[in-house]
Amino acid sequence: MDKKIARRKRIGIFLVAVFFSLYHSLPYIGVDSIGKVAIRFVVFWILFMVVLPILWKTACIVIPKLHCTKVEKRIYHRWTDRRFFLTVWLILIVGWLPTYLAFFPGIFGYDAPVQLEQIVGNQPYSAHHPFFHTIVLGVFLNAGKMIFGNYNGGIALFCISQGLVVSASIAYSFIYMKRRNTPFPIAVISLLWCLCYPILKVLTFNITKDVLFSKRGVKTTAFRRYGLSRLLSKGGL
Repeated sequence: MDKKIARRKRIGIFLVAVFFSLYHSLPYIGVDSIGKVAIRFVVFWILFMVVLPILWKTACIVIPKLHCTKVEKRIYHRWTDRRFFLTVWLILIVGWLPTYLAFFPGIFGYDAPVQLEQIVGNQPYSAHHPFFHTIVLGVFLNAGKMIFGNYNGGIALFCISQGLVVSASIAYSFIYMKRRNTPFPIAVISLLWCLCYPILKVLTFNITKDVLFSKRGVKTTAFRRYGLSRLLSKGGL
C-alpha cells in the first residue's frame, strides 16, 4: 500500500510539474524562439519536479522543530478563538492603516470606471462584471454622494469596508493555524508577511471585484480545511 501511495504521489508531482511548465512556456511560442521556450519548460519542470519537493520535505522536517511550547500553551490553549481573531484583526488594521491613508480615499482602478459608467447610466448594466458587485459599489458611491456631496466619499466608505472584510478573512485563517497548533514562529512570520507584502495591502484598498471574492475564498478554504481535518481525525473518512 505504501508503495502504491508513493507511486501515486510521484505521478501526481510529475503531472503537476508538466502542467505548470506548459503554463509558463506555451504563451511564449511565437514570441521567443523554440529553443528558448524549450529551455523555459525544462527550467520550470525542474523547479516543480525537483526543487519544490525538496523544499517541501525540508520544511516538513524543520517546521515541527520550531514549536515554542510555553508561548503556544499560553496563547493557543488559553486564548479563545475570538480573542485570538480580534488580536490578529486589530494588528492587521493598524498595520494597513498607513497604506490606506497613502491612497486615500482609495484606488479607483481596473474595472471600477466601467462599473461607474453603468451606475450613472452611461452604459447599460451587463454581466461583463459581476452584477451584484456593481450594485453594491453603486450603493456606496451614491451614499457617499448623498452624505459628502461627491463620489470620493463613497469610494472611501467602500475601501474602508473592504479593508475590514479582507483583514477579517485573513485573521480568520489564523484561527485555523491556532487550532492546528502551528509553530508560533511560523504564525508570526505569516502575520509579518501579511503586514509587509505591498501588493496585498495595495489591492485591499483597490475597488475591483477580485478582492472581495478572494477574501471569501480564503475564509471558505480555512473553514473547510479545518472541518475536513476534524473529520479525518475522528475516522469519518
